[in-house]
Amino acid sequence: MAGIYRDNLDADFVPWLGRRYTVRQLYEMMSTLIKGRPQKYLSVVVVSRGSVTFLPLAARPMTLTISRMRAIVSGLSNATAAGLAIPDSIFLMNVWDEGRCYRTDPRIGAASGAASGSATRRLGVNAISKGDGAEPVARLRGPARKPLAAAGAGAAATAAAARRRAQSPPCAVPLFSLIKSWDYAAHSSEETDVLLPFFNHVYGNLVYYPWEKKYDKALMRAAMQAQMRPNSTRLWIMALQKNDPDGQRLLDAGITNNLSKRKDIQLANFVTIPDHARWKYLLSADGFTASCRLGKLMGTDSVVLKETTPWIEYYYRSLRPDVHFVPFVKDNVLQVLKSLEADQARCRSVAASAQNFTYTFLGNHSKALYVRRALTTYNGLFDDMAGFMAGLQSGPLGAAEGVGAVAGRAGGLTLSGLMDHMKAYVERSGRGGAASAA
Repeated sequence: MAGIYRDNLDADFVPWLGRRYTVRQLYEMMSTLIKGRPQKYLSVVVVSRGSVTFLPLAARPMTLTISRMRAIVSGLSNATAAGLAIPDSIFLMNVWDEGRCYRTDPRIGAASGAASGSATRRLGVNAISKGDGAEPVARLRGPARKPLAAAGAGAAATAAAARRRAQSPPCAVPLFSLIKSWDYAAHSSEETDVLLPFFNHVYGNLVYYPWEKKYDKALMRAAMQAQMRPNSTRLWIMALQKNDPDGQRLLDAGITNNLSKRKDIQLANFVTIPDHARWKYLLSADGFTASCRLGKLMGTDSVVLKETTPWIEYYYRSLRPDVHFVPFVKDNVLQVLKSLEADQARCRSVAASAQNFTYTFLGNHSKALYVRRALTTYNGLFDDMAGFMAGLQSGPLGAAEGVGAVAGRAGGLTLSGLMDHMKAYVERSGRGGAASAA
């Protein structure tokens, strides 16, 4: 797991290093979010003595929020039941398909502190220095419909990003997400979210089917998301299959679920993930952002062709082009397929490497190990997380039903009760009281 941590988790924490944080900052950030625009995809997660609880910040959270958060809680709870110790902590989790925190300072410099400097040198990225840490390092944003502009994309994109920053509350402490954008050339991101794994997608299951019996076509089965652009790669591939002779020969592409009201699409037959292994080539084209099926496709012993985009999940930065997948863009997908047709040894090598990666790093136990490492690093950035969690374990948690009591409650814990407990702790700490709140 060392390489996964180095390539991904360490890189995500770089912007947050060189400063210290407090439960007061987390409490104030949560208070602002709860009182402001409804944050339908944000929850606070409490890990205490092996129990994992989530409390949505919105009074009426999205169904997506509930399902994804329940999967995270279930995955971590199963890991603790199996003997894995997850550190006690409290943190914010975003389950929307984009990051939520922006860098606030466009001036990039060396991070203060030996640990930050070491990580910066190792990862080849620059971190933001904020002096004594009194200011937030990032700003929270609401859902957007377009990915972040690449570096040098123009003044208009820069101005739009600046407007979104100005309109959003600050991210005063690290916030965890499932997907964000990443600039591979710069080895950094405009978004400072720390990525955690999906647990509602199981990636560790492997499928085998004899190579010589696989279909000599590239399979794509995907959904048409409501936020997808009319010229999305998925629709482009379907058009190639219809209009191009090579596309007709090489492609088996279809939409199985149309969530867009703007586009009338004839739906294709559904193909289970195990049956994907019957095709030699599998296309992974992004939808609104990153396609969460990638890890499943990599376990089928077929060659995965992955679209080149800025969107990433937590493990993407450990994937190597032409080792674990074959990259493509919509303009060259047919040329890439032809080159693979002519080199079956290459195909089998990439397919085997992808399957080995999936089995080694993407199973639920490996995901839980990743979360444990993330929370250990996160807790280490706080001066008082251990003291607060010790008080939370012994204090009264069953206050009146709160905003987040719709799901994820355990032991009487509610959002309002948690916020009252945090407020009391912060006030005592401000008066110079004991670090723990009984």
